[in-house]
Amino acid sequence: MVTESDTHAEFRIGFPGAVQIDDYYRAVDAVRPLLNLDAWQRATTGHYVYGGVGNCVRIQYFATEKAASNAREIAIDFINDHGLEIRHRQGPSVKRFSETYGGNEDELRQFIVRSTAIGLDLTAADQQHARWLMVAYRFQVTVSGGDSRAFLEQPFNRSSSAYRQLTDPERDALWSKFSFRIYRNQVDWAHFIVMTVLAADWDPGDFRRAREQFGDKMNIGDINKSVLNGANPDLPKAIPHDWVP
Repeated sequence: MVTESDTHAEFRIGFPGAVQIDDYYRAVDAVRPLLNLDAWQRATTGHYVYGGVGNCVRIQYFATEKAASNAREIAIDFINDHGLEIRHRQGPSVKRFSETYGGNEDELRQFIVRSTAIGLDLTAADQQHARWLMVAYRFQVTVSGGDSRAFLEQPFNRSSSAYRQLTDPERDALWSKFSFRIYRNQVDWAHFIVMTVLAADWDPGDFRRAREQFGDKMNIGDINKSVLNGANPDLPKAIPHDWVP
């Protein structure tokens, strides 16, 4: 299990010349075998997978100081063997995520690792549905300050083995921190799974403006008109009006 004493390192990788949002999901699928390797799982205590500049895949991983170099070599060998390129690499180093996102460092790292696994399961099961789910969550739940668990638990149970394998106390811990933020203008901890699934997120100010314009809850038509209107090609196409989470 990841702890605050583990080192932190990062790879930003992608296919040569790939910069479109579809390339992000293609690269995510390409690195899934790495994340499932027994050697990788022995060398690391967890990882965070999300989108970066140019729609690369950013893999941030945790490892004990003793195992960090082994984890790095496993990743490099895999990348070289699968037609991917390293666009940036840093670490291992000491990093405290809680300095930015607040809370207890151990709890935050565990939240990141678990939410990443759930997000990867969602995109593997149905990428389009997963992307719509995160957009709807942000603009129907985050905007209103609603209940994350009530909105997301059913699709998590349906599509994520990582979620189903959590114990009841682990599930309670996950949901208790989903909307946690240290101050009004900071993103919440749900940001991590949104970044895994969508490779993007919004600022808290965007949600305040949406609330001012549409009230406490935006309907699907509002979301399609104001968010999924084609202005940002990295976002999914419009959500069907009969779609359900």
